[in-house]
Amino acid sequence: MRTYFLSILVAAGILACGPTQTPVGKSFLESSMYLLRGKIESGTATAHFTCRQELLCGSSVIPMFYARREYAPAWMGHDGRFSQADSLIATIRESDREGLPLIESMIAEVRQQRGKGKPYDPDAAADLDLLLTDAFLLYGSHLLAGRVDPETLHADWVAYNPTTDLGALLESALDANTVEHSLKGLRPPHPGYIGLQNTLMRYRNLAEQGGWPVIPPGDRLEKGDRGERVGLLRKRLAISGDLDLPEPEDATVFDDALESAVRSFQRRHGLEPDGVVGQETLSALAVPVEDRVRQIVLNMERWRWVPRDLGRRYL
Repeated sequence: MRTYFLSILVAAGILACGPTQTPVGKSFLESSMYLLRGKIESGTATAHFTCRQELLCGSSVIPMFYARREYAPAWMGHDGRFSQADSLIATIRESDREGLPLIESMIAEVRQQRGKGKPYDPDAAADLDLLLTDAFLLYGSHLLAGRVDPETLHADWVAYNPTTDLGALLESALDANTVEHSLKGLRPPHPGYIGLQNTLMRYRNLAEQGGWPVIPPGDRLEKGDRGERVGLLRKRLAISGDLDLPEPEDATVFDDALESAVRSFQRRHGLEPDGVVGQETLSALAVPVEDRVRQIVLNMERWRWVPRDLGRRYL
């Protein structure tokens, strides 16, 4: 996992978000600032930064980010509300990011206490502020440069190395109430990425609905054939969007429309578009939708390694 700014080292070491003694005689906001500073400055140098057992991945940015703010909470307003947290959670949820349950449960607890008119723990508020900041930095880093360093996978890959200051971006996003817009602006703007993003949603929906039927092995299928395997082929291609016609009276007949659908599937998968379901085409048809989802996710990751501006001419 890549860090955000390698030049910014954590002088204080661990961000240890455990229970911290609340100062006496301070307002709620002052207490939260005091606790935030204590959490960030506490501990000794280590490679592991945790908050409530959650690994903090923005440890190279968080100390400077809060120091610039004089340790004022970033997400909590003067009224004690975390009003912009919902935009962050909604945006991250689109990526199926793990780790949200803790943040969501803490926000629910804070809001429940406020609803009952009860003061809530400034220590918990400080923890929540840190977790929200880290979630923004981590997700922003993934959108900007990917989850994996490509040079660890391909020694000769010259990867795009972004220099966006995510801490400054978060600061301006919170000031302008544009958290969702700012994060989405980090996505690759290329049509290939956007197309994969739309297809990913469709294929994930297909996976939730059970995917597509598997055609049993057997002889090749071509126009004029009939039988149960032809009927399954028709259903398979209809689900994947290659066949968009009403089902004929006899769905077990390999007709012209089905042959055209087979050609469409073959072209999309780099196969010879001969309209005949041989072993290569049958194998491609048998790939589970979950595997296709994984392929899409991996290719979206590769798009994040590509420069945002490819110039007027590129290959």
